[in-house]
Amino acid sequence: MNVTNRKKVSVGGISFDEKGRILLVNPSYKARWDLPGGILEAGEDPVTGLRREIREELGVDCRVGELRAVDYGASDWEGAEIVMMTFFVELDARTPRDFDFTDGEITEVAYHDPVTALTMVTPRMTDRLRVALRMVPEGEHGILVRRPLPTGEPAHR
Repeated sequence: MNVTNRKKVSVGGISFDEKGRILLVNPSYKARWDLPGGILEAGEDPVTGLRREIREELGVDCRVGELRAVDYGASDWEGAEIVMMTFFVELDARTPRDFDFTDGEITEVAYHDPVTALTMVTPRMTDRLRVALRMVPEGEHGILVRRPLPTGEPAHR
């Protein structure tokens, strides 16, 4: 086993309101809106980690549902390899005024229709949302976001 092969795992939650709009958060440390969620801690499973992140970011509990997209990035915003998992979640609170995001990490919370949400997030998140919302044909594994390899890069199978 190669102990230097360390990857980050991020988890994000897609939550809808009664009008079918998606909840997005505006993090203070990112230029674009995002799904609530974050990076797993050591020894933490994805469901527990997503519940913790949502509790920390929004001050509410959630029920984690179906895994809808898995993505890989050779380099995240800190330069680390990352595996990104996107789940459907059901939040205990339903309106932005019910959330408590006073820790400074999140500056704003709002629901947006899916088409608008796709324009507010990063291109990588747009890809994941399209897969998660079944707005593109399913990938080879049904949930994997697929991108063409850069020229000259070997395919890993």
